[in-house]
Amino acid sequence: MSITGRFMKNYSMDNPACVVCGKQITMSYWVCADCAAHYGGSYKKYPEWLRDLIRMERRERYRSARDEENEAPLDDAHAYYVEEWDEDRFP
Repeated sequence: MSITGRFMKNYSMDNPACVVCGKQITMSYWVCADCAAHYGGSYKKYPEWLRDLIRMERRERYRSARDEENEAPLDDAHAYYVEEWDEDRFP
């Protein structure tokens, strides 16, 4: 499996994973300790492809957090779109 395939499979706010190897990590990190040590130990020393993966993961985590915050429950969704003249059709 390619790095990108592993990376895309592990997008999750509930179960964050290292963008390189897919190992489970803490939400505040982007790579596991082993991969960080192997690729230089700090963001500035990482290869460009790894920094790109981290940027993609950061965007996805922020997007997921924003979407969860703005998501309306499906049970209440009809209440937001029912016009007064249609209330008898949608109890």
